[in-house]
This record gives sequence, C-alpha cells and structure tokens, in this order.
Amino acid sequence: MNKQASNPIGKDWLTTKQGARLLGCSASYVRKLAISGMVVAVHAGRDWLVAYDSLMAYKAEIDRLGNAKHNPWRERQDGHGRGGKA
Repeated sequence: MNKQASNPIGKDWLTTKQGARLLGCSASYVRKLAISGMVVAVHAGRDWLVAYDSLMAYKAEIDRLGNAKHNPWRERQDGHGRGGKA
C-alpha cells in the first residue's frame, strides 16, 4: 500500500485530524498537545502539523501508563503554575 496516497502531506507529518484518529481523541486535543510542546509540531498557516514519530512516542507513553494517575511530564512542570515550588 502506498502511504503517500493515504497521507498527502508526507509520511513524517500528520494533520491534527489524522493524529486524532491515531490517538482516539479529538483534533482539538492534538492541537493542545502541539501548543503545549508535548508533541513536535509546526504551525503551518492556520493549521498544525504534528510529527508522526513524536505522536507515536506520546501514544506509547500514554498506553504504557494506562489508567495510572501519573503525569509523566511532572518534572518539567515543577516550579510552574499552581502548587509549584519556586
């Protein structure tokens, strides 16, 4: 099967809608991941393009955590926002 036919942007980049289908979430959630820097993405005009490898790494980490109430990015958030240590 030709991957280019199913993804006209290229195999390395996905639209937020395509990313949402892979993750099983909404396109707006994928945009939030992109804006927050949780996945590698570029803002192309009014759209976001998400790096396939980055999205798959995010998915693997979330799948690994399962229902655990753990935030894998906690280290990056310490000292920022409510309850953070200054």
